[in-house]
Amino acid sequence: MTASRSSPLRTRSSPTPGGDTAGGYVAHMSVEGTDRSAAALKAALLDEIAGTGLFTSAAAGDGQPPADDDVVAHVVDAAYRGSVAHNERMLASATGAAADRVDADGNGWLFFLPFLPFDGASVVRALDILDRIHLATGIRPGSTVNARDADVIDLVVSFPFDRATQVEAAHSALDLAHTWFGEAGLRPYRLDSGHARSVAGGAAAEAALQRALRTAVDPLGVMAAGRYA
Repeated sequence: MTASRSSPLRTRSSPTPGGDTAGGYVAHMSVEGTDRSAAALKAALLDEIAGTGLFTSAAAGDGQPPADDDVVAHVVDAAYRGSVAHNERMLASATGAAADRVDADGNGWLFFLPFLPFDGASVVRALDILDRIHLATGIRPGSTVNARDADVIDLVVSFPFDRATQVEAAHSALDLAHTWFGEAGLRPYRLDSGHARSVAGGAAAEAALQRALRTAVDPLGVMAAGRYA
């Protein structure tokens, strides 16, 4: 199921690869269970969402399939079912070329993958940094917020760029991301001899990162909030 809202935040929305450009935020939520329990959970969630007054719309994905041109929604919907059927479509949308022609004809696509504490202040701080990167380099970062568990957000940041004119700007954007996220204490995770580490960590953060890495390959049960331009 999905819910969307307009943004009250100071930061501007940024595009998600293959996402729409209508503005605001979209959240995708997985509801699991038997037919009966899943239906009850969906009804309860829709009622809660309506009661907040924060969202412009909400719908159950099985009752209202994504629009044909909403690439991200199709990718997420398929991923919840264990399918990668739309992944190449999203790649083509982001790079401007089919998978077998990306190297020859496609645009560039760099990624930066920090883990954040699961709280609103950290997300706002991260998105503010992305806005600053855009102002400094002209590269508009895309971002997707993946909730791995109750403690950790996996923020997927992408830097799409024109390989003919924006290579230097894109790498500057990536360098600034490493610097500014690090200065804010929101550092990317790294693998060191099979061990997950976070410079901003501590024992609790370390344990949370380990849990996140163990579940990173499983799309089921993950909430993702995409930001669109």
